[in-house]
Amino acid sequence: MLQLKVSLKDLRIARGLTQIELSKDLQISPSTIGMYEQGRREPDLSTLIKIARYFHVTTDYLLGLDDSPHKLVSPLTSQDKELLRKYHTLSPASRGAVDNQLDYFYAQDRPKAEDTAT
Repeated sequence: MLQLKVSLKDLRIARGLTQIELSKDLQISPSTIGMYEQGRREPDLSTLIKIARYFHVTTDYLLGLDDSPHKLVSPLTSQDKELLRKYHTLSPASRGAVDNQLDYFYAQDRPKAEDTAT
């Protein structure tokens, strides 16, 4: 499981976490995190899943079986692709404005979605 040590360390550093901080979040000893990163120990299946969920990546990515950390649950629709195409043609300032509007609408709709789920 050579790839895990690279993936785990890269993910941890990208999040700005120390081994100690990650170990607290995952409820694993810091020395175990260090051994995973050095390739001296491999996590069991439940720990591997816990790590994948923590970093929002697939277990295949952690194991080096897939280069993409995220899998789309469903393929993009033609409408999704068109929205992304338009977004990527915008200036940085316009993208920022779109991002702000999207955040606003997301915040407005989120409580409604949570209310209907319960």
